[in-house]
Amino acid sequence: MLTAPFPYFGGKSRIAPLIWSRFGVVSNYVEPFCGSAAVLLARPEPFAESETINDRCGFISNFWRATSADSAEVAKFADWPVNENDHHARHAWIVAQTQDLQQRLEGNPNFFDARIAGYWLNGISAAIGRYGAGDGPWRSVAGKLSKMDRKCSPKQPGISRQIPKAGWGGIHARGPSSQTVRGSCDRWATHISETMQTLRDRLRRVKVCSGDWQRVLTPVFTTGKAKRGVTAVFLDPPYNASTDCDQHIYAVNDGDVSNDVRAWAIAHGDDPRFRLCLAGYEGEHELPDNWTCESWSASGGYSNKTGKNQNRHRERLWFSPHCLTG
Repeated sequence: MLTAPFPYFGGKSRIAPLIWSRFGVVSNYVEPFCGSAAVLLARPEPFAESETINDRCGFISNFWRATSADSAEVAKFADWPVNENDHHARHAWIVAQTQDLQQRLEGNPNFFDARIAGYWLNGISAAIGRYGAGDGPWRSVAGKLSKMDRKCSPKQPGISRQIPKAGWGGIHARGPSSQTVRGSCDRWATHISETMQTLRDRLRRVKVCSGDWQRVLTPVFTTGKAKRGVTAVFLDPPYNASTDCDQHIYAVNDGDVSNDVRAWAIAHGDDPRFRLCLAGYEGEHELPDNWTCESWSASGGYSNKTGKNQNRHRERLWFSPHCLTG
């Protein structure tokens, strides 16, 4: 199964086959909170027609857009060993770009930055927890990483100096063969390039959007065309602030947006042109009785290794009435 080359909190690769068994064969697919695009990448073949992914985080959207357009350049900037000084320097550099990254993504449909995408891929694969948020106390000033006396702001973003994680993750964990080949830089470079090319080929006909989730749920992207047939929508908003989930796990987060997403899902759930799946925690959403609920356990990631993540057993999926039965 094709997966993203970076770790992502809340990714649904483990449960994606179940989601597609309930969606079945559809003519149109929309993922408004794509993150690692785990469900898109797990879609079983054959498939055709329209696919759209979206994320409000500019780093994520830029990564998928840059990979679609120039995977070789992204691979070039991502291909670098884990070095703490480089990790901090690149992190500080990419967060300095956040001031106008979103505006450039929204203002120019052809814009992407392969260097930002590659550095971000390398960094998030080596990071523990949040990466790219820009609200840490350290900022590059005159070429030196300096700690600010006051909290950094969106106009002057900064980073937290977190040591890279001990284990291999993301792009650093996917070796060129079944056994790690130490010192073979050419083989690693080829492997990373081929990984990015595979993703580029998969994204060839996928529309990558960057912005508010509702922008890709208008009739233009869903049921507006009569010939489009059934539209499957996977709704995976950030966990609600009412849960005890850490609200600082994502670079861009909104603790209340899941309420609006649930309302949209309920409003469209009875429409036979839609097959909807809403993800969340146990007790987070109350759906009509004609929806079905599936429980599952996430892998837990780094926090599971430390024994600190019990929320992974609270994961739930709610399926709308017109989804297929198991």
